[in-house]
Amino acid sequence: MPNQQAPQKRPIPAHLAQPSSSQSSLAAPAPATALHSPRFQNRDTFKYPVDEKGIRDFKTVREFKDNTDHINSLNYSSDGKFLATSSNDDSILVYDCSKGCRVQTVNSKKYGATFVEFLFTNETSSYSVVHASSKVDNTLKYLRTDNKQYIRYYNGHTQEVTSVSASKNMPIFMSGSKDKTVKIWSINSSAATNTLEFDSTPVVAFDNLTITFAVGVGNKIKMYDVRSKKSFGAINVPTRLPFSHLLFTPNNKYIIASTFGNDLFCLDAFTGLVKHNWKVKNFPKKPIRLRPAVAPGSGYLFCGTSDGKVHSWSLETGKMVHSLGKVHDGPVENVGFHPRYYTMASTSKDMRWWMPAFDDFGTKSTNKERRTSEAGQHRRDVEAGQHRQDTSHRAGQHHDRPGPSQAKDLDLKKLHVSAEGHDKKLVSPKPSPSSVLPQPPAPPGQLTVKLGMTKELGLIGQTTPSSQHSSGSTSGTQGLALNPSVTPRSDRDRDRERERERDREHRERDREYREHRDHRDRDRDRRDQRSRERDREHRS
Repeated sequence: MPNQQAPQKRPIPAHLAQPSSSQSSLAAPAPATALHSPRFQNRDTFKYPVDEKGIRDFKTVREFKDNTDHINSLNYSSDGKFLATSSNDDSILVYDCSKGCRVQTVNSKKYGATFVEFLFTNETSSYSVVHASSKVDNTLKYLRTDNKQYIRYYNGHTQEVTSVSASKNMPIFMSGSKDKTVKIWSINSSAATNTLEFDSTPVVAFDNLTITFAVGVGNKIKMYDVRSKKSFGAINVPTRLPFSHLLFTPNNKYIIASTFGNDLFCLDAFTGLVKHNWKVKNFPKKPIRLRPAVAPGSGYLFCGTSDGKVHSWSLETGKMVHSLGKVHDGPVENVGFHPRYYTMASTSKDMRWWMPAFDDFGTKSTNKERRTSEAGQHRRDVEAGQHRQDTSHRAGQHHDRPGPSQAKDLDLKKLHVSAEGHDKKLVSPKPSPSSVLPQPPAPPGQLTVKLGMTKELGLIGQTTPSSQHSSGSTSGTQGLALNPSVTPRSDRDRDRERERERDREHRERDREYREHRDHRDRDRDRRDQRSRERDREHRS
C-alpha cells in the first residue's frame, strides 16, 4: 500500500505501490481555460468520460495538410495549449489547440528534426521544446517556438538518437541512442548529468510523476529510480524484436510497449506481468515506429497501423472497442490524445483531429441566419402590432399605449445590454418595394423615449406620450414620419463592433510582441551576466 515503507535494500517508488480503491488513479490537473467547449473540462475526469460510445462516434473535426513528408513525432504540451509535430520534411509545426490552427513553423533543413517533446519550465506558457537531429549530427536542441530561437545544444551521443522523453514536472529530459547509451540532461546544461550504458539500442520513457523511468533494451524493460539512477527491477517481455516506443498510462498503472514488428504489449507496472498482447499491422521488411496513446481518465488505448487505420482497445478486457477504418492514405505512425480534453490526433503525411459527435452538440447558427431570424421576428411583431391597432380602431375603441408591464414584450428590449456583455441589436427587416421601412413598434406610454433613440428608430417628428396626452391625441400613429435615409442601428453597430475587434487584435499582437521582446532581452542579459562571471573567475 502507499503508506507502507519499502525495504531499504530495494527502494520502490510510491507510485508502484498498488493504489487503494478510495484514491483516484489520475491526479487532478490545475484548472485551466477551456480550450474547446466547457463540456470537455477535465478536473477530476472528463465531464463526458471516454467510453465506448464516444469512441465509436469519433468524427474528423480538423484536417491539416501542412507537411510534404510523413510526420515522425507528435506531442501535446502539459497544459494542453499547444501541439507540436516534427516531420521528415525537416520542419517543426506548432498548433494552437483552442483555435484549431497552425501558429508557428520552424524549419531545420540542415539538421532535420525528430522526437519533438515539450519541456517543463517555470514559465506560464509552453513555448519550449526539445528535438533531436535526424541528419548531419546527433545533437539535441532546445528551441523556443515563440521566437524561433535555439537556446542550447546538447552534445554527447555519437550515433543516431532513437528515443527522447521529457519530464512533465521537472526541467529534465533523457534520450536513448544507437550508441547503446541513455543520457539524462538538465535543460540548463549542455552536458549530460548521467549516462547509462547497455548492450543494445535502448528506448526510454519517464512516468507521469517523474519518480521512475523505464528503459527498454533487448527483451526486457528495466525500471530505474530518478533520484538514485539505480535499477530496482526488470520486466521480461516475450518478444525477439527490439522495442520502438515505451509509454506509461496516465495513472502509471500500465506500461505500453510497441516493437519493430506487429506486437503491442500492455504490461502491469506493479507486478511485471504481461496483461495483453495485441497484433497490429506493420510493414514486414521496413517496419515503422508505432506510437500509441492512452486517453486520460480512461482505460482505452489508441494505435495506428501501416495500412492507414486507427484501432482502439480496452486495457481491462483487452478487446477491440472500435476501428476508425482507413482514415489516412499512408501509414499512421503517431496517435496522441489531448491531456485534458476529448480530442485525439492521428498523423501520417497529414494530420487529423478527432472528436465525438455527441447528440447534444448545439450547432452555432451563422451570423446571416441569426440576422435573418431576428429580422423575421421583428417583421412579425410589427405586423401583429398593426393588426391589433386596426382591430381596435374598427371596433371604435380607444387605443392606449402599452404600459411598463408590457414594455418587455416589445423590441425595445433589444437595445439593452445583456448581463453577458453581448449587444442585443434591433435588426431592421429588408426594405419594402416602396423603399420604406415597416413601422417600428410604438414606445410604451410611461417609458421616456430619448431623442437619440427616436432617431435610431427612424422616427422624425414623433411626439412623446406626455405631449400627446396633453394635446388630446388619441391615435397611436399621429405625427409619425419615417426617414429612410437614416442608417439602421444594426449596421452601425456591426461596423463599430468590427472596428473594436480590430483594435483588440492589434492590442493583443502588440502585447505579445512586447512579451517576446522582454523575454529575449532578459535571456540576453542573463547570458551576458554569466559571461562576465566566467571572465571574472578566469581572471581570478
